[in-house]
Amino acid sequence: MGPARPAPAPDIWGLLQYKCCRCTGGVEAILDSVVSSLVDNPDRTLMYADLAFFVKWWQELHEDSKAEVRQLVQQGRFEFTGGGIVQHDEADSHYSGMVDQMSLGMRFLQQEFGHTPRIAWQLNGFGHSRTEPLLKSMGGFDALFFGRADEADMRLRKANRSMELAWRGSESYGSETDMFTSQYPTGTYGPPGSNWFFEHHSGHGVADSINDDPETGGYNVQEMVDTFVQKALEWHNFVGAGTDYWTGYFTSRPNLKAQVRRGWALLRAIHQVEVLAQLQPGSRQLATSKGLQYQGQQEASETVKLGQKLAPDKDPAALEFALATSLHHDGITGTQVLQVTQDYEQWIHVGMVKAAPKLLLGLQQLVFPGQGSYSTAAASTSQSHTGGIFRRRLRQQGQLD
Repeated sequence: MGPARPAPAPDIWGLLQYKCCRCTGGVEAILDSVVSSLVDNPDRTLMYADLAFFVKWWQELHEDSKAEVRQLVQQGRFEFTGGGIVQHDEADSHYSGMVDQMSLGMRFLQQEFGHTPRIAWQLNGFGHSRTEPLLKSMGGFDALFFGRADEADMRLRKANRSMELAWRGSESYGSETDMFTSQYPTGTYGPPGSNWFFEHHSGHGVADSINDDPETGGYNVQEMVDTFVQKALEWHNFVGAGTDYWTGYFTSRPNLKAQVRRGWALLRAIHQVEVLAQLQPGSRQLATSKGLQYQGQQEASETVKLGQKLAPDKDPAALEFALATSLHHDGITGTQVLQVTQDYEQWIHVGMVKAAPKLLLGLQQLVFPGQGSYSTAAASTSQSHTGGIFRRRLRQQGQLD
């Protein structure tokens, strides 16, 4: 296989820095240098997770460089894991948001590379839900790896050799949702290396290895499978360093958590009226806000200008991407500093302002067929709280008198 492969999983926004700073200052340089090294050294490989920064880098890449990356992907030397825009949080995120952010990333990989990842990483999350193996098994994944775990749980699993298991996502669907799952033995993000705990460090040596040849007399596949399979489990409420409980993120930054839910509700409604009113779908482009920087509270007119740089009018693309990135384990969890929280909130707000007219257009087509302006639909909703908000924002964009 050659030298040990680097495995970047760049945090989106991060704890302390805005997304644009982290992308232009670090991730672009990493990707440029790594691709150059892969081209010059055929014995090297790379695994890459979290597509948000990769997409930003890709959108401004020269076509010749894109061709080199596509060739590396086809050769299996540049490999994507997970396939989502982010490695989402599994406690605060709604399952529909998890599906959507994964779908955005997988669609990008299919369009650009004809590639579908089969291995998933959830390395840095603060807990793990049985929803994860359920969704991953339904999505065609073969295996799931994660890093963080409760210290006492990890000690027990090392002792009874259960660091690897078949994690069942649903009792209702049964074995169809069993997902091969491995917890990194260090409790961090490094590769397993020689510490592959299912067969090693058991105290019994080679005798406990899997023997799948019935003719040798030591055939033990069924025994090992019975030991290996475990039913639905939840890994939440981590405890580290004795008394440090990883539970504060369930409630921290409640305004951001609420805004994420409101954004998903708006996006759901837009997708529904697109179908019911037979509207032209959105651009399906990833509106990544490349090169845009939030510098504090801005007037509504400035918000509209930012939105116009991201996506066409009445296009939910900017909202889709903002919401997808917000599910990152340092996003919706609220574990970041205030300035980064405001960065998330700003881009979700920009996306909602851009997307709201699409909802009104769809409602107009359903309630007032044949009308060609926003005025009738907006007037019909002006008495409601939601309608009033959308009406004011449409006025700010100059689309209402």
